[in-house]
Parts: sequence; structure tokens; C-alpha cells
Amino acid sequence: MAVRHIEIKPFSWVHPQLAIISRCDLDIYMGEKNAVVIASQPEDIEDPGINVTEGAVLIASTVMDKYGFLSDRLIWIEHYPPGTRGPEATHERLWFVRSNGELRIARRNKIETASVQALAAGPDARGFTDTA
Repeated sequence: MAVRHIEIKPFSWVHPQLAIISRCDLDIYMGEKNAVVIASQPEDIEDPGINVTEGAVLIASTVMDKYGFLSDRLIWIEHYPPGTRGPEATHERLWFVRSNGELRIARRNKIETASVQALAAGPDARGFTDTA
């Protein structure tokens, strides 16, 4: 099955306690069973609000609810382009779990660009279901 790609650029969201409007770029790659979401910190917006790291749970909850993704079938990647967090682009993979109805980050690891590209090209490929 072909991978379906959805771009949401910019994706706007509001932090409920701080009432800050924030923006990031989302690339969603949907396979038959699994999805890869890459949340990128925008580099061309003067004030993007809260960064994708601080907003990860809220952004992921919104995306999961909208598209019906389950936390154990989702690969979430934070992406910072060059110049937003240093001279090189960075990627981190996050694992989410639901506990008492609340989404939380179970762990996070750095991930190489080539691995991100492979995951986006084949969300249903082997090695996907490693859990937190």
C-alpha cells in the first residue's frame, strides 16, 4: 500500500493554561496500520510561540484525536532545522503512552536523518512496534 502524506504548514495550536498561540509544521505519513508524524520547529516564523518540545504532548494529542492514531501505532519525531537549535538539523523520536486517560512522553531518543526518511517512506516497515 502507498504511504499517504499530509502536510499541515503551519499547524497552529493554543496552550490551554498559557493562552499562547503557537505554530509548527507537521508532516504526517500514514501507512496501512501505522503513522509517522514529524513536528518541525518553524525557521521562517518570527515568533512561533511555544517550541515543539514543550508542546509535544498537546500537539500529539490533537493530531491523534483528529486522525484516530493510537499511541502504540505512532512514531513521533521532533525536528529542528539548522539554525533553530544549533548549526545542524536535529531529530528526536518520542514514545507516548496513555496513563489514566492522559497522554505522556515515556521516552525520547535522538534519531538520524536517514532513519527519519526511512520511517516516513515505510511506516509499516519492520522495527516499527518497539515500545517505550
